Amino acid sequence: MKNQYLFLILIIMLLGCTNESKEFSKLTGQAINNNLNEKYLGPIIDMHAHIYPSSSSENFDYIDNLVLEAKKAGVSKICLGLHARHLNNRPPTYSYQHDKWIMRSYKKYPDIIIPFLGSFNPDDETSLVYVENELKKNIWKGIGELDLRNSIKQTKTPMNSTIMMRVFLLASKYDVPVLIHNEFCYGTKCELGKNEMRNALKENPQTIFIIAHECPIDLMSEFSNLMCELNPFSIVPNEFVDRIIIGTDVQSPDLIIESGSEIYLPRYYEGIDLIRQILFQTHDAEKIAYSNAAKILNLKG
Repeated sequence: MKNQYLFLILIIMLLGCTNESKEFSKLTGQAINNNLNEKYLGPIIDMHAHIYPSSSSENFDYIDNLVLEAKKAGVSKICLGLHARHLNNRPPTYSYQHDKWIMRSYKKYPDIIIPFLGSFNPDDETSLVYVENELKKNIWKGIGELDLRNSIKQTKTPMNSTIMMRVFLLASKYDVPVLIHNEFCYGTKCELGKNEMRNALKENPQTIFIIAHECPIDLMSEFSNLMCELNPFSIVPNEFVDRIIIGTDVQSPDLIIESGSEIYLPRYYEGIDLIRQILFQTHDAEKIAYSNAAKILNLKG
């Protein structure tokens, strides 16, 4: 996939810009128009943002800057979740303290931050007591992002593991969606990994799942409880406008949105601007930008 993106970028660089105001998204190849009248101008909920798991002071400086940038970009709400601390060539380190950072951010910015629970280890059975005790508080609006099969963090948790299936039941019980990172080909054969995901989706029909970073058309067609996220580098599958939300995956102090390519990494407000331009070309932009998220987050008003 990365090679395809690079190929698109090279072609665009060779073609150069046209004399009109239009250019192309550097990763999707979709036409982008810089005219403000050809951007979606309504509210946006960003359902995929992370804390910065360094020090407490660095994290809260980052959150302050993120909120300022979100206001600049016209983002109404940000779902804030765990970024499991990890180093190269080692698995992530989890800390319940990080959920406290999320809650502190929510209390400081209650009109913008939406708290997602996620600082527990998906492979640790003792996490189940923690998850339910937290969800009982009726403050958390979602769970995630959970790193299940993740090649960067070297996690290989099957989506239908005994522990995860119990977490998904809790999500249904307390009516919160679950945001997952699940590369089903990582650490197993692709078909086996995909069947793990199918099993989890089938056995938890009342749980709302959001798969990060992509929209798997075959699984979206098969399971109505699966949603996916649009990011600045997406091509929108218009047949699923009722089940697409916005997710930037912002996670670093420089507020750069990672794209999987080192060639083009926009800052947060630039990434949101790209999303607005992509949304303008879709059916029911307001649903994707706001209403779908508001519905599963049980937001009032």
